[in-house]
Amino acid sequence: MRILLVEDDPSFAFLLGERLRGHEPESLEIVHVQSLGDALMQLAAGGTFDVAIVDLGLPDSEGLDTVDAMVASSRDVPVIVLTGLDDEAAAIASLNAGAQDYLHKGQVDEVILRRSIRHAIERHRLDRQRQRLSVELSRALKIEAIGLLAGGVAHDFNNMLTVITGHGRLLQAAMGPKDPLARSISAILTAGERAAQLTAQLLAFSRKHVVSTRPVDMNTIVSEVDVLIERMIGERVQVVIERSSELWSCLADPSQITQVIVNLAVNARDAMKDGGVLTISTKNAPVSADGSRGRDHVQLTVEDTGHGMDEETMSRIFEPFFTTKQVGRGTGLGLASAYAIVEELGGYIDVESALGHGTRFSIFLPRCDGAPTEAAESPDHVAAGGDETILVVEDEEQVRALIDATLRAAGYDVLTAEDGRQAVQVAEAQSRQIDLVVTDVVMPRMNGREMVERLRARTPDLDVLFISGHANDEVLRRGIRREDLNFLAKPFTPETLVSRVRGALDRRRSKRGRVIAAPPRDARASKPAADPPTRRPDPPRPARLSDARARARVRELEATPAPFRRLEILLVDDDPFIRELFTTLLEASGHRVVSIPDPTRLPAALRACSFDIVLSDLNLPHGGGKRVLELVRAHDRGRRTRPVIAVSGDLDGGPQALADGFDDFLAKSISIECLAANVHKIAARFAKPRSIITG
Repeated sequence: MRILLVEDDPSFAFLLGERLRGHEPESLEIVHVQSLGDALMQLAAGGTFDVAIVDLGLPDSEGLDTVDAMVASSRDVPVIVLTGLDDEAAAIASLNAGAQDYLHKGQVDEVILRRSIRHAIERHRLDRQRQRLSVELSRALKIEAIGLLAGGVAHDFNNMLTVITGHGRLLQAAMGPKDPLARSISAILTAGERAAQLTAQLLAFSRKHVVSTRPVDMNTIVSEVDVLIERMIGERVQVVIERSSELWSCLADPSQITQVIVNLAVNARDAMKDGGVLTISTKNAPVSADGSRGRDHVQLTVEDTGHGMDEETMSRIFEPFFTTKQVGRGTGLGLASAYAIVEELGGYIDVESALGHGTRFSIFLPRCDGAPTEAAESPDHVAAGGDETILVVEDEEQVRALIDATLRAAGYDVLTAEDGRQAVQVAEAQSRQIDLVVTDVVMPRMNGREMVERLRARTPDLDVLFISGHANDEVLRRGIRREDLNFLAKPFTPETLVSRVRGALDRRRSKRGRVIAAPPRDARASKPAADPPTRRPDPPRPARLSDARARARVRELEATPAPFRRLEILLVDDDPFIRELFTTLLEASGHRVVSIPDPTRLPAALRACSFDIVLSDLNLPHGGGKRVLELVRAHDRGRRTRPVIAVSGDLDGGPQALADGFDDFLAKSISIECLAANVHKIAARFAKPRSIITG
């Protein structure tokens, strides 16, 4: 045992030391200092102590100030207060300040000392455990609350994404690669995929996602993600892969482990702005001798040489939505979802970091006995259609119309119903056989499970493909077990839907002992395509600002005609999709647009052309929007010869942008119909009073 004794009376310190050593002097080390300052230096130097015994009356500190300073500087060391005063109020105050015990110098003997130390260490351990459990409970409640939110929005959000990506795929398939709208469709699909990934991260973090675990080889996962990471983090960061030979298997979902590695790699990249080394390694982690690891694990480590983290940041990195990145640069879900994924797999994450010394994330997943297995490969070709009859049951009109159109285009006969009760009526009215039911799980009046039970009372061998955008626990609550049936999670693409439908039908035929080839494509082509769903009118957009002056400025811009002139516009935005969208819209209005991704290319652009107006995102690499403003003003020698307009998805950034000197502000939520008109009017009137423009 190692004891820090803070006592300014050498003779009493000697007496106390003799009483402490007792019959076991070799097992005890006492470090004696005579002032609070010396004690704090011992703790700051990294000294490890089992307990600190502190006199309240020291040359450089007295009373509760001493207790406060010791408790604050030695959070991992229990503190016992020692004093010559028999003051009950001081004793209570010391205990309330964080001390574990209070001893009077005149009543201290060997037995009392040893008992006090033993109890102080145990109480301190229990206090730390209570604090840790309190933090974990708080985090669990936060996760549960956000999990309820995630599960609640997942259904509606995934329905919308299904419609967006589904119709986007249909449009993409109908047009050639040289079609002028092909790039716009590609941008829509990419944005839809990013939105789907964000939804998946929310569900993963809230543990409402679909997990498909199997024995895996971590080396294989690391090898497959290597190329992706090198392409993602750029040339300034060197990637080092260290794979251990004879690595044990572990039970995991490969796609989710890939996501964890990617999330950690992205954080590492952002921590190494000037370049560095990213090391990804694997090894076996046997049972630890100290009992901290009670079973064999497979260890995956992601380490960087970046700027590291302080203790406050480290204590919050797994909190949902916590991020140190600029607004718009991160969701704060990457590490939170990684933590949830690893914990759900029965593992844990260790983090080591220090400012200026990089960060190491070590992931431990329990070893499993099974040999690694390969996932069933998805077909790399478009699945064939067929001529069977399919009943589609979906309460969301646009999703139902998309599925109907997709399956009809593949040659199937399609019946539709908007809920389970109507589906039963449709099925009972049919004289022909229904080969497959494609149904949502959660619907009004009668849900998918209840409907299937009613239909199977008539047709026991009826096959079903369940679809849902709901969170995992909501689907299970409805009596649907994903491992026992065909299930397709929203959002899905038309290709995936056709493939899963064809697979379900083929398995049904195999079980019946007959395999019927799908009809040739030309035989299906004669079937009439489904009418496109009627487009609902867009709902009115709610006002985004409560500021009356801002709304008045918008009305002024919209009401005041400006004589048209062709503008030379410089656009600075690091998002390629935003650059392409704004360029397309503005050029379609007759203007000429030059776009660059960051301020480093601005001087050359200004020398090459005399632009009428500059549009700049606020959150940019290499100095942000303020750097753009500085460079434009420097090029114009301090004169406002052209307006510099701040553009951002963060509406709250408008007032600050105007205070920084921008001539106006456009929110990225502005309607596309108003974009060109507002840019033109601002260019004509930029010297007038400034405001925030929204669509």
